[in-house]
Formats: sequence, C-alpha cells, structure tokens
Amino acid sequence: MFRRRGTVVNILQKFIFVLSLGIALLSASAALSEENVPCDHCAYELSKECIAELGLQEKVASFESKIAEAQRRYGASYKIRLQVIGDSIWEGHDANAAPVFMNFDEEVRTTFKIFVTSRFLAKAPEILFEHSTLHEVAHIINDDLPGYHRYRSDCEIAEERVVLNLVGEERYKEYLQAYAQYKDWPPSKCEEFLEKVKALELLPAPSEIDEGDRAAAIAFRRIDDGKEHLLVYNGEIHDISTHSAVSTVGHDLEKLVEVIKAGKPMIFFHNHPFTDSRAMFPSFDDFGVAALFEYLARRENPDLNLEYRLMVADGKESTFISYGFQKPLIEEVKQFAASYREARTRDERERIDLQIKILTHQVAQESFNTYLQHACPVDLTRKDAEVCNTNPRFFIWPSEKYFLTYRGVVDHSVDDPD
Repeated sequence: MFRRRGTVVNILQKFIFVLSLGIALLSASAALSEENVPCDHCAYELSKECIAELGLQEKVASFESKIAEAQRRYGASYKIRLQVIGDSIWEGHDANAAPVFMNFDEEVRTTFKIFVTSRFLAKAPEILFEHSTLHEVAHIINDDLPGYHRYRSDCEIAEERVVLNLVGEERYKEYLQAYAQYKDWPPSKCEEFLEKVKALELLPAPSEIDEGDRAAAIAFRRIDDGKEHLLVYNGEIHDISTHSAVSTVGHDLEKLVEVIKAGKPMIFFHNHPFTDSRAMFPSFDDFGVAALFEYLARRENPDLNLEYRLMVADGKESTFISYGFQKPLIEEVKQFAASYREARTRDERERIDLQIKILTHQVAQESFNTYLQHACPVDLTRKDAEVCNTNPRFFIWPSEKYFLTYRGVVDHSVDDPD
C-alpha cells in the first residue's frame, strides 16, 4: 500500500512539473512572438512600438503639446486624445480627407479624439501642428462635430474663421502659406481660400436664457451690495440668504422650507463676484450645498423639479451657468430622502441627516477631484500657472455624476426694466 501511494504521488509530481514547464514554454513563446511581430504601419491605431520604430515619439509629444496650447489660447478645456493612424487607412477612408481630423464618443459626446496620420507627423512643418490643432479644437467650440454640423457644408470654413479670429490675419496667412507648400497648392488657391474664410460670418452662440434667469438678473442687480446671495425662483424670486458676505453666504432654512412646501419647480441661484474665470464656474462648495438642497427638497416632495444655476455679473451683463447632478447621484439622494420620510423615530431621522452631511462633504470633494479641477487645469510650466482663462462655453468633461453647461448672457440694458 505504501509503494502504491508513493507511486501515485510521484506520478502527480511529474504531471505538475510537465504542466508547469509547458505553461512556461508557452509564455516564453508568446512573449517572443510579441517581440518579433512586425510593426503594422497600416494599422488604424499605431502602437507605441510602431511610433518608436518610425521615430515619431518627439513629433507625437509636440502635437499633444499643441493640443493643450490650442485649448489654453481659446480658453477651452476638453478631454482630447491623440490617435496616430496608418496612411493607407486614411487614404482608404476618404480620398479627400484631411490628414488630421476629429471624432468623438457618440454616446456621451464628452470625450474627443484627434486622428493624425504618421505621414503628416513625419513630413509636416511645426507650424501646421499649431494650425491643425487650433482647427480641430474649433470643431468642438463651434459644435460642428460629425453627425451634426452646425455650419452644414461650410463647417471646415467656419472652423478656419474661428482660427483667423484668434490669431489674426498676418499669422493666419503664414498657416495658409505653409499648408499650400505642404499640399503643393498654386498661389491663386491660397488667396481664394483666405477670401472665402474672411467672407463667412460666424453664428451667434446658442442661448438657453429663460424667465428665471432674467428674474434673477434683475433681483441681483437690485441687491447690488457686493456680497454673495442665494435666491430661489419658483415663478417669483425668494431671497433665502443669511449671513451674506463678500465670499460666503448661508441659507435661511425656514424660508427655504416655505418655498419647498409650495410644491412648484425650483431654480436655485447663487452669485459669484467676478475675479478671474474661476468665478464663472461653480465651486465644490456649490455642489455640496446643491446636494443638501436636493435632499431637503426631496424629503418633502420626491418628484419636485430642481435646478441649480450660477450668475456672474460684470456691470453690463450677467452670465448664467447651469450645474448639477446626473441621475445616479440624484437617485442616491432620493433614497436618503425616502428613508427619512419612512423613519419612525427622531433618532432614525437624525442618523439619516448625519449621513447626508457626510454625503454632501463627499460630493463637494469628489466634484472637484473628478470634475471641476479640469475646468481650470494648472500648468506648472507657465509663469501664470494659477491664472484661469477657461470660458464655461468651452468646457466639456466626461462625468457620471456631475454636469455643467453654459446658458447664456442677460444684457442689463435690454432686460432690466429700471
């Protein structure tokens, strides 16, 4: 019995050894195969190894830096990824396609990708990196993306008009001359193209300004004490501010509860004094307070329509921004509100209120860490790294919990009856 048992053990040990050896050999073979796979220069996305083999690492880094620079110059902040593609893929895709073009995530429309051919990276002069990145970012600024062209057949000319407006005619001519040389254009085509760009008139920015914005603009103008305030609009304006100061404001809970009990759709307005472009964006505290208001309102009425808006005035006009929460976070707050309504004891309700305090703190921190910091990204390589010039019109960033959209401007000379 002992010898038979030892035999079985020996057989198992040999089997495990052979199996381990086989796995090791397969792994080594796979690794060796990966190392020996030739670079596919025709791939839809060239690998890092291909880019290195073509000697384009510095070119890619330069192009990516130009994307970031283009956004700074426009005052924009978008999540843009660069993808290098093989030339045959580009040529087969569209014989008339430019060597640089843009696409985006069709589901969320918040993540963008610039495609550039390896040939363009290798052959084009640096000035065309600057021009092409300005052109592609202008596609987003103009809301002129594949599947929806605001400027229809003139979309490419419209993007060029945005570039011209930014850099001025003298620099723009240098772009055209460099591109004409790269594409071997005749001199006459350069002049024709410039005149076509100059002839196009850009459409005004779309506006979502409504009666609530106009009422809030008038109310803030009448207060005009240089301090922050909280207003609620539900068909009429209610000032729920308390302890207003230059950079802080509290809310009067009793007044807020009265407005909530009215059961009408509510729009919360908070004003920011203008400093730099950061004032044009809600702070993480704005998101935290909005989460609290969401809870307080839904404790009373779970189906109440709620909105949150920011106003920044510069004397002649007021700019309005909408911000708030995506559905997953709203549903989480609704669950807390439902638990509060169902609670039978004061202790249970106080426990839920404490959980909400924790949640609002988490919302404030998370809204900055995952979302707001991208509105004004800090570039430590610049002397003015702390200066924010991002325009809220040109801010789009993917988020599963938060959103921010530019609404438009209220002109005080037109909308203030006084």
